[in-house]
Amino acid sequence: MDSQVIKQKLTDLGINPKNVVNAHVHLPEINASMIENAQGQMDHAMLPKEILIESIQLLTPRHFYTRNRHYSGAAIILPLEAHNIQGTSSMLYCSNRRVLRLAKRYPEFYIPFASIDMTAKETPKKIPLLRDLGFVGVKYHALEGYSLYDPRCVESLKQLEALNMPLVVHLGDTPFEGVNLEYADPQILLYLVKEFPTLRIMATHFATPLHHTLFWIASRYETIFLDTAEFPIYWRASSENPYGGLLHPLNTRRIGLHKFIFGTDFPMPTFQYSTRGTLKIGLHDPGEYLYEFLTLPETYFSTEEKYQILCENVWTFLGKQRTEIISSNRKINTIKFDF
Repeated sequence: MDSQVIKQKLTDLGINPKNVVNAHVHLPEINASMIENAQGQMDHAMLPKEILIESIQLLTPRHFYTRNRHYSGAAIILPLEAHNIQGTSSMLYCSNRRVLRLAKRYPEFYIPFASIDMTAKETPKKIPLLRDLGFVGVKYHALEGYSLYDPRCVESLKQLEALNMPLVVHLGDTPFEGVNLEYADPQILLYLVKEFPTLRIMATHFATPLHHTLFWIASRYETIFLDTAEFPIYWRASSENPYGGLLHPLNTRRIGLHKFIFGTDFPMPTFQYSTRGTLKIGLHDPGEYLYEFLTLPETYFSTEEKYQILCENVWTFLGKQRTEIISSNRKINTIKFDF
C-alpha cells in the first residue's frame, strides 16, 4: 500500500505518524539453513511456503525502517535466540546481540527486547545485565520448548518483576512444526498473575483460537495487555469471521481499551483479506494493517481511542517513556555484550 495514502489517513484523523508504535516486529537473521528450512516447510494457512520465501527479501532492518518510518515512529523488536526447538534455522531466529546493534543504529526507532532461556540456572543473574545493556523487556515463545509453568522459570520471572521489565508471551496457534501447543494456552496467565502480580504481560495474537479464554482472563487483571497482531480480517465482525470480531466493542469495552496495543507480527502472519467472498493471502505489509485499523468504524473506536491504542498504551506496558528508551539506546555498548 502507498505510504502516502496511509499518512493522509493519519493526517485526516489528526494522528502524528511519529507517535505510532508497531509493538510486535521480528527481523530474523537470514542464513542458508533458514532458507533451506523455509523451502522445505509444509504449507500452513498462516504462512504459505511461497509467501514465506518471498518475504525473506523484505526482512533487512534497513528496508523495514526505510519503509515504515513514514507512518510509524517506533517498533518493538522481539527476538528468538538459539535456545529454541528449531535453532538458528527458525524463521523467527534473531540474536540478542543483533537487537542491541539495531537499537544502537536506529535509537529513535527500534525498542529492544531480549530472548532468554528462563530454565537455565544462570539466567536470573543475567537479567540485570540485560537491563543494564539496554533491553527493555523479554519475549517468550512456545518454540523455546519449555512451559512457563516450569519451576525452573520462577527465579527468572521474579527478576523480571523486580526489575520492572515487561514480558511478551506468545499465545494461541503457531505455524511452526514441533511446538507443544499446551505451552501457548492462555490459561498460563492465571498462574502468572497469581505468582507475579506486578509483572506486566502482553498477550499476543488474541490467543486465537482460544481468544474467549484470553478475553475472560484479561478483563479481570490490570497487568495483562493484548496486542492486535492477528489477521485484520478477524478484527471486524462479519459473516466470514468465525471469531465474531476480535476488536468488536463488546470485547474491547469489557476488557478495557487501555489494555490494547497496536502490533502486526511482521513478517507473520501474512496479510489475509476477502475479495468477493474469497479469502486472499498476500505479503505482510504493516502499512496495510495500520490502514485497516485506521478505517475501523467509529462504532468500534473513536479517533481518540484509535490514538490511544496506536500511540499511548504501549508506554504504560513498557513502563518507560520514549525519551528514556532513546537515551538508553544511544548509550548502548555492544562490545560489553559477552554472553
